[in-house]
Amino acid sequence: AAKDCAFVTLLRDPVARFVSHYNYLQRRHPSPSRPTSLADFLDTPDAMRLASQYLFYFAGQSLQPGQNPAPLIARAITALERFDVVGDLSQPHVFAKRLQRYTGHCVPLWRRNVAPVPTEIPRGLRPRIEALCAADITVYRAARDTRIAA
Repeated sequence: AAKDCAFVTLLRDPVARFVSHYNYLQRRHPSPSRPTSLADFLDTPDAMRLASQYLFYFAGQSLQPGQNPAPLIARAITALERFDVVGDLSQPHVFAKRLQRYTGHCVPLWRRNVAPVPTEIPRGLRPRIEALCAADITVYRAARDTRIAA
């Protein structure tokens, strides 16, 4: 039904996105129920939900504890293959050029939701965050390393 529509998305490295999203929540939506340290947050159910955002958006479900991620990963990758343009936030100008070629129009690069300081991933927490984000990392790499990434 959407013949006059194009489907476009912009992905970000899942580990950086996870840390940035946590920092955003702490900055803009503080909650007494959320741990104030990233290290403590990693042990919460919300961390798993936050770590599987690509599965949620592209496969329709966040990863649940003990669930096999393979079917959701496959569903997310299949969904991304149907997008007209998939970009990588680490290369915004490549994305903008691809979008311009696709639409035939110059597309302005907007900067929204910019953190006050660049996202830093604590070296000691990286392995734990990567483990939490493993399914989203697989989806991200598939998009980046195949023809679908801009």
